[in-house]
Formats: sequence, C-alpha cells, structure tokens
Amino acid sequence: MRCIGNGDRDERVTNSGDSRSLIVDPTHVTHREVPQRYYEAAGVGDNLIRLSIGLENVDDLIADLDQAIAGAYAA
Repeated sequence: MRCIGNGDRDERVTNSGDSRSLIVDPTHVTHREVPQRYYEAAGVGDNLIRLSIGLENVDDLIADLDQAIAGAYAA
C-alpha cells in the first residue's frame, strides 16, 4: 500500500478502538489470517485500505491524506 506510511500521522497499528485516525491494509493487518480466496470472493483486493477518521482537526486530516495520496503516486 503505497499511501500507507506517506502521511504525518501514519502508524502501523491494528487497534481500531482509538480516537485517532487509522489507515490500514486489511488484507495484511486485520484480516491476514483469512484465506485469500475468501476476501477475493468478497471483492476485497490488495488495493483496499481501511480509513477510520478520528478526532483530529479536520484541516490536519485533509492535509495528511493529501500528502499520503500524493506520495503514493509520486514518480
């Protein structure tokens, strides 16, 4: 996942019960033990991210997501 790790607030965590924003790659983090055939049958691929918005300042979140996405597509 190229956009994970490009933002200022990115952390590799699996705790989804937090007040902070969270971006994860579910096929390799939260659902890593699910056989690939099951998530592929559900239409879930390696390009899926889970974005859970927390309680941070909205302008900071938008800027961080812009930075993460731009970093994912940088040459």
